Amino acid sequence: MLIVGAWRGGIDWRDNRWLFAASFALMPFAVFNQQVITGISLQPAHYEKLIANYCVLISFVVTVDLLWRGLNLHHRIPGKVLVTASVLAFCWCAAETATQTARNRSINAVRADERLVAERLRQLSADKPGSANQTEAVLFAPELLRVHADSLPTDASQPPFWAPHTFVFTTSWPEYKQRLYQNLFYTGVDETKLNALIENKDNLIRFIFLSHQATPISPGTIPQEVTKYLAYGETFDSSHSAPPNIAYLITSANSEPDLTNLDRSYVRDAGLQIGNLKLYRLRPRL
Repeated sequence: MLIVGAWRGGIDWRDNRWLFAASFALMPFAVFNQQVITGISLQPAHYEKLIANYCVLISFVVTVDLLWRGLNLHHRIPGKVLVTASVLAFCWCAAETATQTARNRSINAVRADERLVAERLRQLSADKPGSANQTEAVLFAPELLRVHADSLPTDASQPPFWAPHTFVFTTSWPEYKQRLYQNLFYTGVDETKLNALIENKDNLIRFIFLSHQATPISPGTIPQEVTKYLAYGETFDSSHSAPPNIAYLITSANSEPDLTNLDRSYVRDAGLQIGNLKLYRLRPRL
């Protein structure tokens, strides 16, 4: 539309507004295709859902305004048209908000439980220096990794031992994988349970197992990753476990995992139930 409008003389391509609209229109092409040249990904899924769509919408609105002015001798868009467009946009936003609120209701309820536990962790850390809290990690049961572990840094000073986005901020990919293996091992994940996690609808473990592969992904990639994890468990030595020290464990109050492996390395207290979760304090076995 911008090119045709400029070609037919309805819009001056040197106009700053034309350049503004064109830059926003070209942004998705640059973001989604630059990785072909650079080999570096800019998390296209996030750009697609959170940025590119808004850039395209801004470009469209500015382009419509330019074309309207160009084709109507610079007359303003009638107020009725603007009001109608605003009402339609508001209705669309209301529908989107209602849909997302309903879809995320269960996740938001889960986060509410996590915040209750985080409040207790803040109380436990009140008398300790900040550096001490940063070395006292929180271990999560597998079903709590997707939401609870990822949300913890927002609400408490103690870091999660492993969370989906840990590698972005603090760890290398090899250590990230080692922490995941150790987390799963301590919470009793065997081959059957691991395969169930891989097939889980949130795709968390499947995504991690398929990421950062040294060779192209194939049908054998997931079985190979399962074999690596099982080999890790067979040769596990707590003296070579990944830092930091694990000081807390959070599980579901209604479905506690098999903690046999954890109990070989740590001593748990009786645990404190907080909402639908249970918080344990841990200390290394001597």
